[in-house]
Amino acid sequence: MKKKYYWIGFVVSLFIIVVVVRLLQAGSSGRDKGIKAEKDVYWANLASLDYNTGEAPVELKELEGKIVRIPGFVVPLSDNIKRMKEFLLVPNGMACIHAPPPPPNQMVLVELDYNMDYELAYGPVWVTGKLKIGNVKSPFGDVEFQLNGKDVEPYKIR
Repeated sequence: MKKKYYWIGFVVSLFIIVVVVRLLQAGSSGRDKGIKAEKDVYWANLASLDYNTGEAPVELKELEGKIVRIPGFVVPLSDNIKRMKEFLLVPNGMACIHAPPPPPNQMVLVELDYNMDYELAYGPVWVTGKLKIGNVKSPFGDVEFQLNGKDVEPYKIR
């Protein structure tokens, strides 16, 4: 009788493992988890851009077109966060979009190559992608940075 329950437990455990692996694979479709950032960029670096004149220090200009990793918080641009491919990245959780919005050099417009897991929108994240410097319009105002996002992961200190 014990052997019978052993096999039932084994089959159920195997089934659970297969389901979890498939869910993880489905949730990461389109993600480029193998991409490595050339540099971590912090908000003090981004704030060095003068959004009135467009002038930026050489260190910031050199990052354009490079794969970078930026920490921050997600501000969805649509009501459907379960299929989020575009959002604003801001420096802190209190920088929600209200009147007035954060300055343009303190927001990054992120466009992902895949649909992000909506649970990531509720905490700090690292976003890795190709950085572009230049003013664009967003539904919440001007933004000075764009990121072609390749990966979004929960924030962890290395």
